[in-house]
Amino acid sequence: MVSKTKIRNNIFFISFGQVISFLLNIITFGIVARVLEVEAFGKFNYALAIIGFSAKIIDLGLNPIILRETTKNKNYNEYVGSAFYLKTTLIGLFFVILNVYLWLDNIGIEEKVLFNLFTLNIFFSGKYTNIRELLITPYKATINMNIPMLLILLDSVLLLGFTALLRANRYALIQFTVIYVASNIPSTFILLYLLKAKQKIKFVFNSGVLLKVIKMSLPVYGYVILMIIFGQSDIILLRTINNNYAVGLYSSAVRLTNPFIIFASAITSTFFPIIVKKKEDRQNIDANISFIVSLLIMLSFIIFIFLFFHSQEIILLVFGSKFLFASKALRFLSVSLIFSFLNFFLIDLFTAVGKQKLNFVYGILLNLISLPAYIFVLPVYSYVGAGAVKLISVVVGTIFLVLFLLRFVKLKISLLRFMGWALANLAFFYLFDTGNLILSLFIEFIFILFTILVFKLLSKEEWEMIFKAMNQEKLFSKLKGFF
Repeated sequence: MVSKTKIRNNIFFISFGQVISFLLNIITFGIVARVLEVEAFGKFNYALAIIGFSAKIIDLGLNPIILRETTKNKNYNEYVGSAFYLKTTLIGLFFVILNVYLWLDNIGIEEKVLFNLFTLNIFFSGKYTNIRELLITPYKATINMNIPMLLILLDSVLLLGFTALLRANRYALIQFTVIYVASNIPSTFILLYLLKAKQKIKFVFNSGVLLKVIKMSLPVYGYVILMIIFGQSDIILLRTINNNYAVGLYSSAVRLTNPFIIFASAITSTFFPIIVKKKEDRQNIDANISFIVSLLIMLSFIIFIFLFFHSQEIILLVFGSKFLFASKALRFLSVSLIFSFLNFFLIDLFTAVGKQKLNFVYGILLNLISLPAYIFVLPVYSYVGAGAVKLISVVVGTIFLVLFLLRFVKLKISLLRFMGWALANLAFFYLFDTGNLILSLFIEFIFILFTILVFKLLSKEEWEMIFKAMNQEKLFSKLKGFF
């Protein structure tokens, strides 16, 4: 039986590592944006999107099945080893096929170098699920993620450190891409060493084990492919229909919004075991799901309102004046966060209750809406239109998921309280402006906290659950009078 303390510590390491890594990467890409032109930044992100899409296809979606099976049998040697050899082979084959295509296609030498470097990065980067995510399976299975998160922080520190030395020149894009890839190499070799020397894991190939894992992963693989199409098609089509400049502006807005999903992940990881346990014991889960939905709406709205009303100041602060027009796309993407947070949790919930077929339908729905819309909207509205299409798609996706949720869960959420709270904050943000960004952010944050308590968005019991999840029961006992 895993102790609650170990679970909380594990969640802390994951959340802390992801947040710090996110902040370091924001600083890194803020530096890069000032060194590169908008078009070069777009070229970087377009190549990254193409290889990211390809990496998901050759990944085969094996990792969740391997984690589930090794949690039960502890057979890391054959499960991790077999997948490691297969994935490494697939990366090598993709590298060969890519270079044959690049040799036949008439594209510039700079793009060819970018594609090759990013392909190499599939093996080393923790941002891909192909190798690094596979190698940390033993740490996930034993709920001990401190070492993998430290290695991710090492990646981010190295990336920031070397990027700080970068100066504007004609080869700056290639230089940064080399830094981007090289910063991941030390931690990968450290991880391999720890697995062999400390965990005593031997990489053994077993075709029977591999075929079994592939067979079990096929239903998951379909959903993964659909979501990677939805996740990367905006940038790929924006480059195809418009140009690298549009991709550069849009990518800067994406980099300011997508990482916030780590908070939805942290909340889901923290409270999800409670739902699973209650479901196994045949207990009612309506109150728990209602609480998580309320918490996700509240947190995502806070992030949205700051990004929306301070979009220009945030773009200027992080990326500089060259990227100022990206603030228009940022506003659309900030609104989409509210729905993306909910969708992230509901997808996991449907998997836990045996309704994962809905996830596949959800992936099809997103692509049926977004792909035709991009084709019609992007020629006229470019990167701003891309943000609007993304918002419309996730809104429709949320409606679909919530309608099915209501078939087996009775949500206990006071919509009037949430609407009143949201309107009060929207009015305050719209009318209030000190002219000083830091002062405005501070006062606005205090106002949000005040209105959360005034409108009683969460019950005293729900606040207690939050403090317990953070291992702060004593602090709650002192503050419970405020709730």
